[in-house]
Amino acid sequence: MFRKFVETRERIAAAKMRFAILDQTEWILRERIIEVDMETTSMKRKIAKIDQEIINITKASARIPEIEQDKILGMLPP
Repeated sequence: MFRKFVETRERIAAAKMRFAILDQTEWILRERIIEVDMETTSMKRKIAKIDQEIINITKASARIPEIEQDKILGMLPP
């Protein structure tokens, strides 16, 4: 009877240890998920800036023929 009690107590202690490890692992994973979310948000901002630069360049390049034509017609100094 005493042996059974000791075995049960040891099994409970081992289960508590496993639970503590799982709990710690869960918190580590939660922290990593938060880090990845922040990195993702940062990358989305960078992509949005690049997209805006592409739009600006596209608009500017669309005006190049107008500028060249104005130069040809003498509306702008060379």
